[in-house]
Amino acid sequence: MNHAAPTQPALNTHIDPTEAFLRQLHPTDGKGHPAMLVLGEATSWSRTQCTRNLTSNLPIFQEAGTYISVNAFHGKRGAKNLSELRAVYLDLDYHKLPAWRGKPVAEVERALLDHLDRKGVTEPSFVLRSGRGLYAIWLLKPLPPQATKRYLAAASALYETCAQFGADVASIDVARVFRLPGTVNPKSGRNVQISQASFERHDFDVLADQFFLSANRPTRGELRDRKRNPKPKPHRGNMPVGLTGPQRFAMLRSDLEQLAAIWGHSLPEGVRNNWLHLYATCLTHCGKPGEIAQEVEAMAQWLAPRLKSTEVQAIIRSAENKARGDWTEKYRYAGKTMADMLGVSASMARTHGFKQLLPVNERKRRKAAKEQERRKARGCQSREDWLADHSVSADKPWETLGVSRSTWYRRKQQGCLPEEARKPQATDGKENHVRQVRARNRGDLRSRGPHLSTYARQITRLNRTCPQRTRSRRPARPKPEQRRRQRRNESGRDTRTGVASFLPHALRTSRGTVEVSPQTPAQAESQNEKATETRTEGGRSNRPRGADLSGYVQPVPDRQIPRIASDADLHSPTR
Repeated sequence: MNHAAPTQPALNTHIDPTEAFLRQLHPTDGKGHPAMLVLGEATSWSRTQCTRNLTSNLPIFQEAGTYISVNAFHGKRGAKNLSELRAVYLDLDYHKLPAWRGKPVAEVERALLDHLDRKGVTEPSFVLRSGRGLYAIWLLKPLPPQATKRYLAAASALYETCAQFGADVASIDVARVFRLPGTVNPKSGRNVQISQASFERHDFDVLADQFFLSANRPTRGELRDRKRNPKPKPHRGNMPVGLTGPQRFAMLRSDLEQLAAIWGHSLPEGVRNNWLHLYATCLTHCGKPGEIAQEVEAMAQWLAPRLKSTEVQAIIRSAENKARGDWTEKYRYAGKTMADMLGVSASMARTHGFKQLLPVNERKRRKAAKEQERRKARGCQSREDWLADHSVSADKPWETLGVSRSTWYRRKQQGCLPEEARKPQATDGKENHVRQVRARNRGDLRSRGPHLSTYARQITRLNRTCPQRTRSRRPARPKPEQRRRQRRNESGRDTRTGVASFLPHALRTSRGTVEVSPQTPAQAESQNEKATETRTEGGRSNRPRGADLSGYVQPVPDRQIPRIASDADLHSPTR
């Protein structure tokens, strides 16, 4: 397509070019009205005006420096009040690019039209010179607001195509305004004028396809075809993933024949009917309906000659009825179900390499092995290797070396640790259990297992992320009975009887533990006088070692009772 060189617009000489431009952009018979934005020195306002009022007061608006919207609205200008989409707008700020800065506007305009022609884009309906840039406007046949998403996508492709001319992506908006022709751009002091006009309205679907193709994007028709005819997904491995029904039952038929060969081509009693029924079911999916009877009878005579003919004919009639019906009426046994019916074990399926006749455990094992191979191919780390690298906090190798945790990590970073200290120490179940019990006794929440409450799990997570946090528990407050016992021991008086305790109930001597019988105050005073007479000037007692205490002590079994400091404590006077 050949674009005309930019010339002065060939408009009707009896009508003002700006008025003709407005009537083409916003016809009077359309839905909604154009929105205007007036930026004055004192006041600024924005409102919608009908085209008649706008054209009748055009000189006033041109002097005020007015902006006009590309699309029409009901009420305040905004995407929510959009009534019609009337044009695609392209704002080029070429003065911001070094390649075009200082170039004549006519040269930039000619380069733009040539670029659009090479990309296969129809020439714009209007080309305006904004004073420092260019406006390119394509008039559209009115579109409803529901087409806003497609409109913005097409505008985005157009701006991507014209990015080398300084296309302002911030102007991709249905509520965008531009300078009204005939106004003055205060930034450059130049008038906004119409450079080229064709007054042609375009079909949006055709124009949008041109925009998408120019930006190397798929058109709407291509996207529709992709949705109708999606590309087949690549096969994800050798495992039978996504097999069709005939393919899966063909593999099951092969497994059944292999199983019969393992049994020595003689079906054991108890599975003969099941084997023939399953074999006939496979023929209904992957065989010809007219050959089902012949193949089932041949297999019955070869593998189960003692089976009654009536039972064989019943299996054949059932299979033929299923084959003549719809595919939804056919039996569609799973491989694990067939394995259970025939008593196939996981070891048998693994040894003989069955493809579909697999029990549940064997299928899970193959799936896990395939996933492990996939992770290994992607470079993932195995669980054993991960635990070997992340079990340092649980094993605590710094305790074996007799250093602190920070010292151990510092030496590890420096490479000064011995080789055996870098490897995690393997512990058996008994040692692990002992460690958990000790951790539980000292209040370590990390060793209590997965049955922790939400609060305990939060504390555990906090302890792991904050190693310096104190993990000791607050000591429990003593019970009332314990507090009374502590006060009684401190005062030396029995709080139950009110009588001072001159002697403890029991004491430990070199001859063993003895029990002290209670004394009256008179006996205590007499004993105190005897003890005073036996004292020397140095304050030590002259009582011979091993004196007879049989008058007030009696032997009792050995118990864990605190030792009394000296014999003088036994005769201390009442406080």
